[in-house]
Amino acid sequence: MLTNAAKNIYDTLGPKVKCIYLMREPAKRAVSQYGHEFQHGECKVPTLAEAVDAYSPIVDFSRYSMQIAPFRELFGKQNILCLKFENLIAERRIYAQKVAEFVGADPLKVPELEELPPRNTANARRTWAGWARALRGHPTFQTYIEPNMPQLMQSTLRRLVTSRPKAIEVGGELPEIEARIRAKLSIADLAEYEAAL
Repeated sequence: MLTNAAKNIYDTLGPKVKCIYLMREPAKRAVSQYGHEFQHGECKVPTLAEAVDAYSPIVDFSRYSMQIAPFRELFGKQNILCLKFENLIAERRIYAQKVAEFVGADPLKVPELEELPPRNTANARRTWAGWARALRGHPTFQTYIEPNMPQLMQSTLRRLVTSRPKAIEVGGELPEIEARIRAKLSIADLAEYEAAL
């Protein structure tokens, strides 16, 4: 977790920063994280059911009260807008207007927003070869090479250095596993999500 993120933002931008904190339903967020990390080889635990107990980041990133506390302490509650990911997806224009109003822009000037298909889903995601992931993350590649690479070349290389991800094994009934994830969270963590718009 980025434990110094709030302090770094405060030190760089000052105390009047407007922060928008987007939360996904905690158990569904944890399930998604496991799928992403397992498919990319970052989590070696073979099933979601086992990872809930054996791989703490799966649950820790859903500890919303702990994550938002340093931001509230430094910037004040009035400078933090907490939104539910599910609501943002379901009512994009309404929530874009809420964000505009929160940052001091005219919410009536938010244009109509077209419906977007889901992207980067577990079924559509591709896994990058380890060396290719390292190369893509290098600042020189990101700054000088990738921006100047023709789109056709990028898509061709992407097909050559990626593969279909490993299938995810749940290891039990998903509703039971999601209930176990929620049981590991504090009342305050769950309350943060419920209180979000």
